[in-house]
Amino acid sequence: MMKCGGDPLHIESLSWRVRRAVLGLRQRDVAIRVGVSQAKYSLLERGEARPTTAERKTIDQVLQIQNPKKAAETQKEAATLK
Repeated sequence: MMKCGGDPLHIESLSWRVRRAVLGLRQRDVAIRVGVSQAKYSLLERGEARPTTAERKTIDQVLQIQNPKKAAETQKEAATLK
């Protein structure tokens, strides 16, 4: 797969890399929690492989990334509680 700056897969994998770094995790740490090899996670993070739906969901959970729609709903709920 060719990398492309505007490719959604590339953008998603870049956010995974940044988020992992912020959390102080190694690729191996995330890979173990996702249930894939470190080599496969590296490919996913570089945008050179496509994750399954389950892998994507698990990576997002491990890296504490909320679904944008769910995040917006959570913010609305929090605003009504103030």
